[in-house]
Amino acid sequence: MLYFYAPSFTFPGPGGGDCFRPGVISGDTIEAAEMPLGSSSPHYDRDLPRFVLACPDGTPAQSGWESRTKEQVNADYPGTIGGV
Repeated sequence: MLYFYAPSFTFPGPGGGDCFRPGVISGDTIEAAEMPLGSSSPHYDRDLPRFVLACPDGTPAQSGWESRTKEQVNADYPGTIGGV
């Protein structure tokens, strides 16, 4: 697996509240990211706001995604990625 931090794309939810999903930077805005099959998000950081993404090997980083190792993710968010 490859690990990334991705910006948060915010959009209005059906009940009037905000919804969040991984995003990509497009010019001056953040848009919803097309997620590769087999990807997951084991953590969302509301304070920054960003997603931790776990993607299949060979997944290229999209605009605004920051590559991370398991160790870096677990240093920032202890216990997020198992096996470390």
